Amino acid sequence: MRAIHFFDDEFLEEVWVRRHEEELCRVANDYHRMKLYQENLPKGDIVIATTQMCFLSTRWFEEGFRIFVHDHTGSFEIVLGEGNERTNREIRLGQSLFNLWRGGEFESRWVGE
Repeated sequence: MRAIHFFDDEFLEEVWVRRHEEELCRVANDYHRMKLYQENLPKGDIVIATTQMCFLSTRWFEEGFRIFVHDHTGSFEIVLGEGNERTNREIRLGQSLFNLWRGGEFESRWVGE
């Protein structure tokens, strides 16, 4: 499987990585390392874990990745098209997922209830 996991908290990332050590997981906690991974993606299965939310992009779909986001309210997957649990918006290639995330588009509907 090709997957990328974005964490908005370093502690969440550390806990998740410890639980998934058996997977082919690469951790990118800094911008430089994440940029290198993005520019030199290996073929085949790879799981990337990062706190670098600025790399949240539909480009990962084009490379065959599944995109997961982990925040203080839980975890969710972002998929192309409709059917995302955290938004009613249709996700299309070329959209800025980072800007959508930063603007609160994927915040849990149940936060504060």
